[in-house]
Amino acid sequence: MIPQLSIQERDRRYKIVRAEMAKRGIDCLLLPANTGRWEQLQGDSRYLTTIGGFATEVFTVFPREGDVTAFIFNRAAWWKQAQQWVADVRDGRNRWGQNAIERINELGLQKGTIGISGLAGLFRAPEGIIPYSSVKAIQDAFPQAKIVNATEMMQEIRAVKSAEEVSMLERSAAIVEKTIEAMVENANPGVSEKELYGAMVHAMLANGGELPTLFFLSAGPGLSNSSLFPPIIASKRRPDHRRDRSRSTAATRRKPCVRWSLERRMTSIKR
Repeated sequence: MIPQLSIQERDRRYKIVRAEMAKRGIDCLLLPANTGRWEQLQGDSRYLTTIGGFATEVFTVFPREGDVTAFIFNRAAWWKQAQQWVADVRDGRNRWGQNAIERINELGLQKGTIGISGLAGLFRAPEGIIPYSSVKAIQDAFPQAKIVNATEMMQEIRAVKSAEEVSMLERSAAIVEKTIEAMVENANPGVSEKELYGAMVHAMLANGGELPTLFFLSAGPGLSNSSLFPPIIASKRRPDHRRDRSRSTAATRRKPCVRWSLERRMTSIKR
């Protein structure tokens, strides 16, 4: 149902992250919830929980010592049984600042060093991915705590892949190939971009992928760039496939040129 890595992989990640936290003097790590850029901005939080996909928001509190806590909006019971990495899953109702304060108090780290991954410095989000109000609430609640940017730390850790992660990437690539096969099979004269897009997404999901996914598609003459999504007008301009086929010999004799871009998280089983 949800792509899962082993408990051994979880333990490997936790060991590496906690060792780096100790080296940097970080007592607690906060991994923000942010489903922007097709959930790419939430990669760190999912990296340590396996919770995510289909626009699930997850805010993770990861202490150097103690249990990991994952806050989601209101599906904690479902996520507790859908994954095996994190036992402490709570309904946070998207009050991320208050959620963090709650768990930091439980951990007794009111005067500790709190690292926030995504505070600033991401290539696609240089100003950060956590709301200012969340950071301000944490600062106000713990005036003696030290807040540091842990973005680079997490990026460096995630850049080195284990054998199990490489295997998951290979599985992801196989799903991409199935999606491309669906494109080749369905990209025919008279087929609208939306129909083609739907066939490709169906192939991706049917073979184990998930949404959202970064998937650019364009078709037709004069193509110079890919579209973010199939144009709405595409479905309206081909009411009669037979009439459409008769309009242009060139159009009927070749398949549309389709550009696609499925980035790091195309199938979301990459973790």
